[in-house]
Amino acid sequence: MMEYPEDRLDSEKKTNFLTKKLSEMLTTKANKIIKKMQEANSDSLGIGRHIIAHHHETWQKINWEEKYPNVSFKARVNVEISKHGIFN
Repeated sequence: MMEYPEDRLDSEKKTNFLTKKLSEMLTTKANKIIKKMQEANSDSLGIGRHIIAHHHETWQKINWEEKYPNVSFKARVNVEISKHGIFN
């Protein structure tokens, strides 16, 4: 972040602003991606596998292909800027 110091990207105020803004943007994108995956009936995150492994009785009672597109998911991304500068 310090590669272009004219924007004062090394200040704590700017870092906090970027952290908040990136968290919001990535959360929005993650929720859109999850919705598109549900529309395509794609369980690429392996949620069904988790249910099979940890909630087997529930898995046997549901039809995953019918339930999965209608499950309400809410992703939340928290960004933490831990270093700044030029990375190799």
